Amino acid sequence: MVRFKVPGEDSASVESPSLLFRDLPRDESIKFLWGHQEKMLDDYYANHLETPDVALELPTGSGKTLVGLLAAEYARRKHVAAVVFLCPTRQLCKQVDEQAERYGIPTVNLTGSHRNWSQKDVYRFQQGQAIAVATYSTVFNSNPAIQGVDTFVCDDAHAAADYVSGLWTLEISREDHPGLFDGVMGLLAPILPTNVAVAIESAHEQDAVDLVSLIRLHEYMDRLKALMSRFASEDDGLKWAWGEIAAHIDGCCLYCSSRKIEIRPVIPPTDTHQLFKGARQRVYMSATLGEDGDLERAFGRRNISRLPIPEGWETRGTGRRLVMQPGLSIENPRAAAIRIMQHAGRGLWLANSSVAQVRISRELEEAGFAVVGLTNRDGMSDAFARTANPAAMVVACRYDGIDLPGDLCRVAVVEGLPRSLGLQERFLYEKLQAQAELRDRIRTRVVQAFGRCTRDETDYSLVLVVGGSLHNWLAIPANTRGMHPESQAEIQFGASNSLETTEDEFVELCVSFLDERDTRQEVDRGVRALRDRCTKVSDAEAGQLVVAARYEIDYSHLMWRADYAGALAAAVKVLDSLEGGEELRPYRGFWYHAAAVASFLAWKDSGQSQHRDKCIELIRGAKACSHTVTWLSQVEAMLVGTLELESAPAQESAVLVAEVTRFLDKYRLLGSRFDSRVSETRGLLTSSVAKDFERGLKSLGQMLGAQASRPTGSGAPDGLWVFDTFAVVLEAKSDSSPDRAVSIDTVRQTLTHETRVRADSQLGSLPVDTLLLTPQATIDREAAKIAGNIRVLAPADALALLDVAAIALGEIRAVATSTMHDSLASLITSVYSQRGLSAVDLRKRLVNTSLSSLPVA
Repeated sequence: MVRFKVPGEDSASVESPSLLFRDLPRDESIKFLWGHQEKMLDDYYANHLETPDVALELPTGSGKTLVGLLAAEYARRKHVAAVVFLCPTRQLCKQVDEQAERYGIPTVNLTGSHRNWSQKDVYRFQQGQAIAVATYSTVFNSNPAIQGVDTFVCDDAHAAADYVSGLWTLEISREDHPGLFDGVMGLLAPILPTNVAVAIESAHEQDAVDLVSLIRLHEYMDRLKALMSRFASEDDGLKWAWGEIAAHIDGCCLYCSSRKIEIRPVIPPTDTHQLFKGARQRVYMSATLGEDGDLERAFGRRNISRLPIPEGWETRGTGRRLVMQPGLSIENPRAAAIRIMQHAGRGLWLANSSVAQVRISRELEEAGFAVVGLTNRDGMSDAFARTANPAAMVVACRYDGIDLPGDLCRVAVVEGLPRSLGLQERFLYEKLQAQAELRDRIRTRVVQAFGRCTRDETDYSLVLVVGGSLHNWLAIPANTRGMHPESQAEIQFGASNSLETTEDEFVELCVSFLDERDTRQEVDRGVRALRDRCTKVSDAEAGQLVVAARYEIDYSHLMWRADYAGALAAAVKVLDSLEGGEELRPYRGFWYHAAAVASFLAWKDSGQSQHRDKCIELIRGAKACSHTVTWLSQVEAMLVGTLELESAPAQESAVLVAEVTRFLDKYRLLGSRFDSRVSETRGLLTSSVAKDFERGLKSLGQMLGAQASRPTGSGAPDGLWVFDTFAVVLEAKSDSSPDRAVSIDTVRQTLTHETRVRADSQLGSLPVDTLLLTPQATIDREAAKIAGNIRVLAPADALALLDVAAIALGEIRAVATSTMHDSLASLITSVYSQRGLSAVDLRKRLVNTSLSSLPVA
């Protein structure tokens, strides 16, 4: 007979998470909780049941999933509420779902498109009858299909940063969105960092990355929004991301490389994500949580309490890894790694870029391997398991979420320093060299990468480190001493056994470890002996970074709400937290610039000059910390230029304005023609060919704001520059040897030039200075007697003038794109004056050294 279901029949105890385990209808093989699991659950129950954000750290293989599921099940039963267990990938969700069934914990798998979810499963979850197992992307998207969550359990929290920030990140790929990529790069050409512009134009394999300062970007913002809106309406992938950030783009950073553009906030504004923020509790779990505030930054949560690692696990590891570094002694370490994989029949290869992934996949295919992992990333472990030997899984920039236990895979190759595909992290590490801020993040990835093939205490694997960047990173004690003692010991043991070996000897050692139990026991004894001498040491800067993270999160949320004055105050607190030594200097530089952006936007919003003055001060602070970022000087010059323009406009110069305007009309306010012209002029001014150098002088004169020409005819000078208040006649001897003295013939020839140009040109009473350009540093005795008022300038000084003129023109181009025509003259005059290129300043610079004052040879 069919009977009605009666409420209250679920009789399992909710007295505590650990006691709940005893009453679960679990598989007979799951007999008890381990001591460390029970201790951690009891600590959580006693002290953190109502803590909004709490983190649990348990090493891989120590039963972390069961601890998380018990915390989730306790919350579900106690509050009869919707609970979600989050994983990075669908594959991991499937594993958790299967484990939960063995534990007797009811779950539903809500992965993939919500249109394909079972309505019964959704109902059970929303009614608090089962835990939903889902990916981070299920929650962090524009329109989550689940609502009203009481508790989130976030597994592999260390790997969640890109999934969380992805909701507020717009990526424009040169390959996937060529029209939009070219459009944005073309629009921003006048303010693109030089390294990126050069990489794009030359199609160089090196993928340069940099930040486009929002201070310079501000003038282009309306056109950028219009361009983005047009393309986003035609592409669903872009549409949702653009929809999230379009109204908040002033609160974002724009990073660019030769292959990708990324627009995102510094830290994801999860405070605006009602589903995540509205939960009663968020539990974060990881094998490596870190100590520098990186977890808080990843989730945008200001205060996350941490439960200590259970006693005994602070020194113990899971499984045994032999970490070998063939590059320490072998010329071709990649070839050795392939040989070892061929012996094993299977292997995992973790590359640190998509370019490296494609390259090594081809090499492995040529070596006879079936390669898995280039397409379906979520199901690649299953596909790898089904692939017959020889098989290889090749993955780019993914160091977690891949479980290859036992004989499924015994060899893992880690190539290059583990890094994110995201441009913000690459900018911090590669461009700013903010290594202290990213050390713990990279350390976590290294540990995760090394552990992909050891999933329990009895497992073992061979790890091969390939690529100089990772070798170098591992060689620095400051990087490894913050690791678990067992990891430190494995790295030290492998490094000492990788030195001074031939390729054949190296391969023999590795094969012996894979094939011989006695060898593995010998390795185990060696690692354990080293482990007992190792101690985990916290980074000296970790405390400062933790404090700074709180204010960084405040800054990001305030910028998102367009509270720029509040964001400035938060950024200043970040800078206060980061005070100190050299290690944090690059990261301080990043936050000086972030504070300057907030101050700049506060000035634009309010018109209050103190915000502009503060912005200039902060940019100068960024310059002092960030010696690798060249565009900060241009930002400063633009800001100072607006200050001079507003406070004390210089007297306009008719020739200067006319010639600079003509130059800009010819070489464009937008596009790459200007940069090409500057590069061409530089090349001409370094040429020893007379005609080329003379062409370079004419171009330089135009950029300095002169009416520049090359007179023709017998005995004509090599150039003439006419300014408002004076003229310069030029004789060039760029092909002269620096070791030879200026001859009397050169002086006689140069002395005739003023008479010649006065006869040929309508210079009237305009003063004319005669200038000899030569690398020569001495003068002939007889020549010195007749040198008169001839002035001398070295070609290197001409190049220095070119640099200043290029900066001045770049500043004008950045502002003039939206400057009315009638104010362009004031802008040109102001910027040239501020850069020391006014007629008065320039004449002093050109006529500073008389020829007769050179030492006599």
